[in-house]
Amino acid sequence: MGTKVIAIYNEGVLKPIEKLNLPEKANVMITISGNFSKLLDEVGK
Repeated sequence: MGTKVIAIYNEGVLKPIEKLNLPEKANVMITISGNFSKLLDEVGK
């Protein structure tokens, strides 16, 4: 089972909107889905 997290992509880094309950330097797997052009609009690219 996984956890869904909303993040913002800024200057080459994905930053979660909310604090994550993870130890420092934890390895995670990220799946990017959804409308990529909408994501760019939200980020302001």
